[in-house]
Amino acid sequence: MSHCYVNQLIHIMWSTGHQQYSIPPPLKNDLHAYITALVKSKNGKVLATGGSSDHIHLLMLLPQDISLASLVGHVKAYSSKWIKSRESIVSNFCWQTGYLAISTQEDKMDNVCAYIRSDNDQHRSKSYSEELLGLLKQQNIDYNETYFQQNSFAKIYVHAIWSTYNRKPYLHDNVRQHLYRKMQDVVTNGRGVVHAIGGIEDHVHLLLEMPKDKALSDLVREVKTASTHWLKDVDLTTYRDFSWQIGYGAFSVSLTYVDFVKQYILKQKEHHSKSSFQEEWTALALKRGVLYPSMIH
Repeated sequence: MSHCYVNQLIHIMWSTGHQQYSIPPPLKNDLHAYITALVKSKNGKVLATGGSSDHIHLLMLLPQDISLASLVGHVKAYSSKWIKSRESIVSNFCWQTGYLAISTQEDKMDNVCAYIRSDNDQHRSKSYSEELLGLLKQQNIDYNETYFQQNSFAKIYVHAIWSTYNRKPYLHDNVRQHLYRKMQDVVTNGRGVVHAIGGIEDHVHLLLEMPKDKALSDLVREVKTASTHWLKDVDLTTYRDFSWQIGYGAFSVSLTYVDFVKQYILKQKEHHSKSSFQEEWTALALKRGVLYPSMIH
């Protein structure tokens, strides 16, 4: 694959400062449109917006070349100025410092969109705090009161895939486990978490928990660069011409599917006794109901 295909779907929510009801209802639609434009200005895409007078929801596609924290910081800063410039009654308006962000995947997108768009109706019977508690419980996440104001909580799981250049079978059994440990060290040093690594001779899969303050493209580049240098240090004769494909595929994973994806990755050798890498890529695409480019380089 000469280019990247990245689909980081993130459900994110945050409240006004101290959960005050300081977003005037007549301003809500214009505010959502402005936030959508802010995300677009950073090459992201908003798929759904919702919320009420004290908080906001977004389902968005996070670009590969910007961190979640950077994008949210940009959106909060400019939208806060926009609100204060339009409503004198909220001249002291501010957003909470933190946010809640949870990854989802293509086949769950319609459910998340429906939830977000119906959010205003839900808050006729419950508060933002109650909603947040419910979402945390649904995802089996322990509650921490700091999620309401100060700290951010992000669980962004990504299934990343890339091959050796031209799918040459460089990665033999005697080197793969050592290579995987090197990759894991790079991710850990970048403040991410590796939940699974697997593959065969011509490609690798990683299940990553992304740090909120690092762009996916930066982390993948660091892993590719460090692992290439490591292979050449181990055996320059064998790996003199080694390189990874230029691009990669990356798909967000819902929290409830993490164990399933982990087992899929760890059973790569068994899986590829029946199918090639290209067949696997095609199957992954069909399962998600979209057309992805071929993994050709």
